[in-house]
Amino acid sequence: MTANELFETAVTLMFGTTEDKEDYYPLFLNTLNLLLSENLEINNAIREACGKNRLEAFPKITEMSDNLPCEDAILSFLPYGCAGYIYTDDDKNIGSDYKSKYETERNKVIRADYTEI
Repeated sequence: MTANELFETAVTLMFGTTEDKEDYYPLFLNTLNLLLSENLEINNAIREACGKNRLEAFPKITEMSDNLPCEDAILSFLPYGCAGYIYTDDDKNIGSDYKSKYETERNKVIRADYTEI
């Protein structure tokens, strides 16, 4: 998924029109990079469980065409986080609902399976 694809999803959640995109665009990449940073350890735990190498840090997303270096489980809740933070200024209730959805979906990913040793 590219940053632009995630942006389009977030704008849809914010009931955005083409004109609205111009208002949300300046806030998007910074918000996205903050959320990527916040989810690095979760992403790395998923990567390790799949036999992949850990990432030292997410590369900073600077272009809307950049691919997001996240596992699918992370990509599934990032649009809610972006929409929640950006849309709060327009509608606090809906923004708060999206933040809650982000946290709920994020917490679903943060689980452990215990195995007897």
